[in-house]
Amino acid sequence: HCIIKDYGSRPAPFAELESSDVVICVLNGADWAIPDAVSLGKQLALLPQTVFVCSHGNRKAARIFARHLGRRVFCFQADPDPYRITGEKLRLILAITQKKGGD
Repeated sequence: HCIIKDYGSRPAPFAELESSDVVICVLNGADWAIPDAVSLGKQLALLPQTVFVCSHGNRKAARIFARHLGRRVFCFQADPDPYRITGEKLRLILAITQKKGGD
Protein backbone atom coordinates (compact mmCIF):
# COMPACT_ATOMS: atom_id res chain seq x y z
CA HIS A 1 0.00 0.00 0.00
CA CYS A 2 1.51 3.27 -1.12
CA ILE A 3 0.25 6.82 -0.88
CA ILE A 4 1.95 9.54 -2.89
CA LYS A 5 1.38 13.19 -2.06
CA ASP A 6 2.93 16.23 -3.66
CA TYR A 7 3.11 19.18 -1.30
CA GLY A 8 4.82 21.43 -3.82
CA SER A 9 6.43 24.31 -1.96
CA ARG A 10 3.94 24.14 0.91
CA PRO A 11 5.19 22.89 4.29
CA ALA A 12 4.61 19.17 4.70
CA PRO A 13 2.20 18.24 7.52
CA PHE A 14 4.68 16.75 9.98
CA ALA A 15 2.07 14.94 12.08
CA GLU A 16 0.71 13.20 8.99
CA LEU A 17 4.17 12.06 7.91
CA GLU A 18 5.27 10.73 11.30
CA SER A 19 3.16 7.59 10.92
CA SER A 20 4.51 6.80 7.43
CA ASP A 21 6.84 3.85 6.91
CA VAL A 22 8.88 5.78 4.34
CA VAL A 23 8.84 9.45 3.42
CA ILE A 24 10.52 10.24 0.10
CA CYS A 25 11.36 13.91 -0.09
CA VAL A 26 12.28 15.21 -3.54
CA LEU A 27 14.46 18.27 -3.07
CA ASN A 28 14.56 20.81 -5.90
CA GLY A 29 18.09 20.64 -7.31
CA ALA A 30 17.80 23.90 -9.25
CA ASP A 31 20.55 26.29 -8.12
CA TRP A 32 18.08 29.02 -7.17
CA ALA A 33 16.03 26.63 -4.98
CA ILE A 34 18.82 25.12 -2.87
CA PRO A 35 18.38 27.34 0.25
CA ASP A 36 14.63 26.59 0.48
CA ALA A 37 15.22 22.89 -0.21
CA VAL A 38 17.84 22.71 2.58
CA SER A 39 15.37 24.37 4.96
CA LEU A 40 12.64 21.83 4.12
CA GLY A 41 15.14 18.97 4.26
CA LYS A 42 16.29 19.95 7.76
CA GLN A 43 12.69 19.72 8.98
CA LEU A 44 12.06 16.33 7.37
CA ALA A 45 15.47 14.98 8.46
CA LEU A 46 13.98 14.87 11.96
CA LEU A 47 11.93 11.90 10.75
CA PRO A 48 14.26 8.87 10.55
CA GLN A 49 12.14 7.29 7.80
CA THR A 50 12.82 10.15 5.39
CA VAL A 51 14.77 9.39 2.22
CA PHE A 52 16.02 12.32 0.16
CA VAL A 53 16.18 12.56 -3.63
CA CYS A 54 17.70 15.53 -5.46
CA SER A 55 15.97 16.45 -8.71
CA HIS A 56 17.40 17.86 -11.94
CA GLY A 57 20.34 15.44 -11.77
CA ASN A 58 22.31 18.13 -9.94
CA ARG A 59 25.05 16.14 -8.18
CA LYS A 60 26.57 19.33 -6.75
CA ALA A 61 23.24 20.19 -5.09
CA ALA A 62 22.90 16.58 -3.85
CA ARG A 63 26.30 16.89 -2.12
CA ILE A 64 25.26 20.22 -0.58
CA PHE A 65 22.02 18.64 0.69
CA ALA A 66 23.87 15.61 2.09
CA ARG A 67 26.33 17.84 3.93
CA HIS A 68 23.59 19.99 5.47
CA LEU A 69 21.23 17.11 6.28
CA GLY A 70 23.77 14.54 7.40
CA ARG A 71 22.03 11.98 5.18
CA ARG A 72 22.59 10.22 1.88
CA VAL A 73 20.83 12.02 -0.95
CA PHE A 74 19.96 10.12 -4.12
CA CYS A 75 20.25 12.07 -7.35
CA PHE A 76 17.78 11.80 -10.24
CA GLN A 77 17.58 13.43 -13.67
CA ALA A 78 14.75 15.69 -14.79
CA ASP A 79 11.97 13.47 -16.06
CA PRO A 80 9.73 14.47 -18.97
CA ASP A 81 7.36 11.54 -18.29
CA PRO A 82 7.14 10.86 -14.54
CA TYR A 83 4.49 8.16 -15.01
CA ARG A 84 6.60 5.99 -17.37
CA ILE A 85 8.58 3.28 -15.58
CA THR A 86 12.18 3.04 -16.76
CA GLY A 87 15.17 0.98 -15.70
CA GLU A 88 16.71 4.06 -14.08
CA LYS A 89 13.56 4.66 -12.00
CA LEU A 90 13.41 1.01 -10.96
CA ARG A 91 17.06 1.12 -9.84
CA LEU A 92 16.34 4.22 -7.75
CA ILE A 93 13.29 2.62 -6.16
CA LEU A 94 15.27 -0.55 -5.41
CA ALA A 95 18.08 1.46 -3.83
CA ILE A 96 15.61 3.35 -1.64
CA THR A 97 13.64 0.26 -0.57
CA GLN A 98 16.81 -1.73 0.13
CA LYS A 99 18.15 1.14 2.25
CA LYS A 100 14.93 1.36 4.25
CA GLY A 101 14.76 -2.42 4.64
CA GLY A 102 18.26 -2.43 6.12
CA ASP A 103 17.51 0.18 8.80
